[in-house]
Amino acid sequence: MTILLGPSGCGKSTCLRLIAGLERADRGTITIADKDVTAIDPAERGIAMVFQSYALFPHLTVAENIIFGLRVRRLPKTAWVKKLTDVAKLVGLTDYLERRPSQLSGGQRQRVALARAIVSEKSICLMDEPLSNLDAQLRHEMRLEIRALQQRLGMTMIYVTHDQTEAMTMADRIVLMREGKIEQSGSPSDLYSNPASSFVARFIGAPPMNVISSLRSDQWRGVRPEHVKLEVLNEAPVSEPQPLGAEGIVETIEYLGADSVVTLRAGEDRLAARLPGLQSFSLGQAVSAHWIPSHEFAFDASTGRRILYPL
Repeated sequence: MTILLGPSGCGKSTCLRLIAGLERADRGTITIADKDVTAIDPAERGIAMVFQSYALFPHLTVAENIIFGLRVRRLPKTAWVKKLTDVAKLVGLTDYLERRPSQLSGGQRQRVALARAIVSEKSICLMDEPLSNLDAQLRHEMRLEIRALQQRLGMTMIYVTHDQTEAMTMADRIVLMREGKIEQSGSPSDLYSNPASSFVARFIGAPPMNVISSLRSDQWRGVRPEHVKLEVLNEAPVSEPQPLGAEGIVETIEYLGADSVVTLRAGEDRLAARLPGLQSFSLGQAVSAHWIPSHEFAFDASTGRRILYPL
């Protein structure tokens, strides 16, 4: 499971369409299983695709939508009846085969699109933000289902999303893109713990890494919120807070149940601390923030690249 991650307009969907053959590459090559497919028609690339809009035919039943591709390829009915039965059971659609898309929920429509991709028995499945139209609870359920299906079937999936939670929870490998280029590629834990730039540090993580000013004008400092510890200062709150890393003023407190996110203000800087449970800090309170040196990262202020990042 490889996930193309990044903000809107960074080139994720364009990259997916290039792989599928729906766009032509201006230069470079696209290889699948060591075979150059750059100039090969989409139908000959051995790829299935799930679109953001599901792309279901409203006048066809669920069963007819699932096996549509097999019929187009003129496969005999005996070849697809068992496949339909098996795939419908796999994605939980056995009781809905005679319904039409308008009679299904968003999650069920997504399952139909998935079933259509699975029944084609292609080795690669491309997915373009397939969960963006679902509510938060259903997105969580479908993330688990898609990941479980991918592992069970042994299928290679290339999945596009701008949601870093989807990427972190589903991917074997994340390709983080920015302005048409790859910012960093690696496992979710690598991008989280070993960011190559301040962009990666801020994009991965909820809340994102703090990137704040340094004593050196050519550098920024970075530290994850969960590594920041806070202590109340004895003196009364000051109107002009000192630079972060020493003192700050509590600006916001977000209670999330298992933990709380406390945000400090000091001049132009903001620093978030993720602390366990319900915290007793109050707005406007003066606090000191500290963390151990090994948890701090340094970034070049002009390029954003991490200083001393391993090659």
